[in-house]
Amino acid sequence: VSTQSTGGLPLPLSPFLMIVICVGTDVFPALAIVNETAESDLMKQPPRGVTGERLVNFQLYGQGYCFLGIIESLAGFTMFFWYMSAYGGFGISDLFFLYDKYTDGYGGKTQDQLNDLLWTAQTIFFVALVSVQLGNLMCTRTRTLSFFQHNPLAEKTKNSSLLSAIGITLTIAIFVVYIPIFQNVFNTRPIPVQYWFVPYCFSLLLFGLDELRKYLFRKVPLETRRRYAW
Repeated sequence: VSTQSTGGLPLPLSPFLMIVICVGTDVFPALAIVNETAESDLMKQPPRGVTGERLVNFQLYGQGYCFLGIIESLAGFTMFFWYMSAYGGFGISDLFFLYDKYTDGYGGKTQDQLNDLLWTAQTIFFVALVSVQLGNLMCTRTRTLSFFQHNPLAEKTKNSSLLSAIGITLTIAIFVVYIPIFQNVFNTRPIPVQYWFVPYCFSLLLFGLDELRKYLFRKVPLETRRRYAW
């Protein structure tokens, strides 16, 4: 929204698709997290201070907005600009500071062509966020232990609901993108196949960087980890 209001960029993600993410594709992964077993090093950590520590704190904001959120936004905008350039012929500089100029005749295109181009790009942004959120799901299962130390397929740390949540999430995304009734409601469009797969590069990047973060924090004293790490 801020890129449109301050940068004049055509809205990269429609409000309807934001709602689909919040009350659709994110719900089942969140429910799957509820079934996670406790981290094996949980009892080694000191108890939370009831007066000075809060569940929502600077560390959580840093993890969510300054780390995970930046990578997810980067994935969405990269896919958005890539499509607008490859299929619409619009470079990044052609899309900023447009405001009300993205209308009939811009770039030699009709209003219908511009709408279809934007709606497809918004759909791609949506798919990118859903894809990277699956990497986020694998990251947020644990705060300090590696994914491989807390394997969801291992007997002691098994969480079979993760696979179900991933399947349901992808099914919702496919329905929103390809079922005509949802296309009419949410202004979605079928997208080229590569835009389903390239976002998983960002998902792997997110996963790899979070594994590195966890590794580094496992090497520091508990008090330091507690002060700075989510």
